[in-house]
Amino acid sequence: MPQFCALHLFGLNNDNVVQLTKYSWMNCGLMTTSTENSDIDCPELSLAERVTQIILAGAPAFARFGFRIEHIALPEVICTLPFQQKQTRPGNTISGPTLMTLADVAMFALVLALDSRQLMAVTQDLHMHFLARPAPQDLQAVGTVVKHGKRTVVMRVDIYSIAPEGDKKLVAFATGTYALMS
Repeated sequence: MPQFCALHLFGLNNDNVVQLTKYSWMNCGLMTTSTENSDIDCPELSLAERVTQIILAGAPAFARFGFRIEHIALPEVICTLPFQQKQTRPGNTISGPTLMTLADVAMFALVLALDSRQLMAVTQDLHMHFLARPAPQDLQAVGTVVKHGKRTVVMRVDIYSIAPEGDKKLVAFATGTYALMS
């Protein structure tokens, strides 16, 4: 028997009016959208897969960059960004904006894992600390919730450069805050 899964997303329509959209899955593959009410429920998907689906539905460009949410076990998330040559800058190192984007994606994944209705949450601040030159290879972000309040979530993200043989090197860390929408 097929498994039905549903998810609510809040967003702005063309008239800047908050609109509720329900994304429905049959056997956990995106099928239809409607504005009916239903709870978030899809036991066949892991929390990481559900958060990935939420982000893809609200920000399709996420897939173009190749980000992967590997694992979520609150208060932690692990995201991977496979290396692509377009991420480099002169000196054959991964660019700072690439590292900052990975940190922000990890923080957004944490916010959505805490409350999937927070699609409209925004980055309030992001402080990046570059520690070592990242080699042109895959990156892994390990994000942790530092404080989850009523209006904000404060997080820390450690970014590692992952060598082909699996060795990890801490290359940067970020701290940041997301403002939650009520």
